[in-house]
Amino acid sequence: MSEMEAIPQTKRTALEMIEHNKPLQEHWMRRLIAVFIDFIPVLAICVVIGIFFKIDIGPFSPLFNSEVAIFWVFYSAIMEYLYGATLGKMLMDLRVQSLKGPLDLYKTILRNLSKIHGLILLIDVIIGMLTEGDPRQRFMDRIAETTVIGAPHYQSPSPEAQEPQGTGNEAAAEGTSLPTPIEPDQ
Repeated sequence: MSEMEAIPQTKRTALEMIEHNKPLQEHWMRRLIAVFIDFIPVLAICVVIGIFFKIDIGPFSPLFNSEVAIFWVFYSAIMEYLYGATLGKMLMDLRVQSLKGPLDLYKTILRNLSKIHGLILLIDVIIGMLTEGDPRQRFMDRIAETTVIGAPHYQSPSPEAQEPQGTGNEAAAEGTSLPTPIEPDQ
């Protein structure tokens, strides 16, 4: 019996799986890179706004840091609502998918609230990895009933993709099932 088989399927967390699961490692690496990619235009736009309104744009400026945090949350939420992904996710071939119903603005705001501060985002990821469930989810993804999936050759979601998808079995019948990076390596 392999080490992966020794862990009961229903009691597995992302942290238990990630060491021996290359697709899951790749998924989280792509998400990390997407965060850094997304932060570049957010920071650049906030610097321009800060210069225009004569806001101190230093790293310890509470006003500037608040501007960046709020802009990052809303940039992420609006991009995911409109396109299913932020620029970073698009470049990393990832997209956000609702697990129940359409991917609406409420879900995208809810899942991005932890981006209000880097430490809160890190805690969100850690809690998601330490709890049972889809190993691709942060804790706020679980609350918002969303997940991030691989989307090779990213395309903007069609209007049909925004409609409810039920439990996922209906999506599988249509050929749009969620790819699951939890199979152990061969």
